[in-house]
Amino acid sequence: MSMQTPLQALLDLDAYATKQASKQALLLDRLNALTELHYHACAEYRQIIDAFDWPRRAETYADLPYLA
Repeated sequence: MSMQTPLQALLDLDAYATKQASKQALLLDRLNALTELHYHACAEYRQIIDAFDWPRRAETYADLPYLA
């Protein structure tokens, strides 16, 4: 039994056979996981996220925190 990581599952998708909405949902899930990882691992990042009151879990790409 192989244990596939969520990222590997995303990369293994057939890009042309998978519906756009499914791909977007999978990518948003991974981006939320990455945001959460950084939030817990970096005090400075956590301070920025908290100061701007960004949601901890984005519902759309536009909801994702970004630093420019």
